[in-house]
Amino acid sequence: MSNKSGKKAIEGTKADVILTNGRIATLDKRNRFVSSVAIRNGHIITVGEEGDTKENWSSGTRVIDVHGRTVVSGLKTRTFT
Repeated sequence: MSNKSGKKAIEGTKADVILTNGRIATLDKRNRFVSSVAIRNGHIITVGEEGDTKENWSSGTRVIDVHGRTVVSGLKTRTFT
């Protein structure tokens, strides 16, 4: 299933955290910004607009409204850990 952003959501995967209402940098080739991101086990599983991450929501998901703030993902590699 593709979302409006053209990215495939990982079907059936429920997020630990969903950030909403933000200006989230995708850091892709087009340098797009989206308003929502779903995260599971520290990995981004869906990016897009508010409706795109709804399929990743469950009763155990922590939803955080970032109130229009800009969010940029951090780097985590074995070199730095």
